[in-house]
Amino acid sequence: MSKLREIKARIRGIREIEGITNAMKLVAVVRLKRIERRTLEGRSYTEKLRDLLVRVQGDKFSISKSRSNNTAGFTPLNNFAESETPVSRDLTGLIIITSQSGLCGSFNTRIIQRSEHFLESRSSQLIVLGKKGIHYFKRKGYQIIKEYPQPSREDLERVSQEITRDVLSFYSENKWREVYLIYYKLKPGLLDAVVLVRLLPLEDNLEQKGTPKEEFLFEPAREEIIDDLLPECISTQIRQALLESRCAEELERIKAMEYAADNADKLVEELTQQFNRARQTAITREIYG
Repeated sequence: MSKLREIKARIRGIREIEGITNAMKLVAVVRLKRIERRTLEGRSYTEKLRDLLVRVQGDKFSISKSRSNNTAGFTPLNNFAESETPVSRDLTGLIIITSQSGLCGSFNTRIIQRSEHFLESRSSQLIVLGKKGIHYFKRKGYQIIKEYPQPSREDLERVSQEITRDVLSFYSENKWREVYLIYYKLKPGLLDAVVLVRLLPLEDNLEQKGTPKEEFLFEPAREEIIDDLLPECISTQIRQALLESRCAEELERIKAMEYAADNADKLVEELTQQFNRARQTAITREIYG
């Protein structure tokens, strides 16, 4: 009888856990629906804004005057190897976006693995978003110069602009040679959705897309236009990456909760069979005493 009570208690406990996982799945579904449309709509704007900056930048053009916002004084399209200003440190800036909480499958594991593979070949300084990434990279001894919790919808704009100011400051002061961004992109059905994007210097991929380069007439001066476009472009890419990451996190959480619920059902089925066999054995013993 004690074995029967033990099996029943285990079944009851598993059912309670299954109820929790189903509730977490429903919450994740609601969160995903809330931000998925905004995320998908922002992709086109982000890409077109970046392409516009590349077109306005043009070939072999460099900003010579530094303004108060500290975004000028360098060439965003070209590398420092082509600049007259020497690089003081051969460092790469890496922005890593992870989740604030767990129970989202392999979401953080894939981001961390991709980040460490990148860091193997570069001396880097990190800007990390999300508690999971902050704890991991601190424990491993990486150099984190800025850390942020996963921003809420209300703080999304503020955080992306603050990171943009830091990135442009480090880059224009020649502290960073390159700036990269690693995040988990919303790509349902694909195994490898971790994306590595180079923010600075800009990569001219218009020719790869088959897009012809236009000639522009500038009013005001091209320097001023680039000074305004560049921070907006970087901030938009970071904000879009945060939205993509949040959607992907909720999608991975939904999958994880579905997997946990399926495992719970299988385990309950096995325990129910054990319970029935144990009860049959107990009845048989009682009859034939």
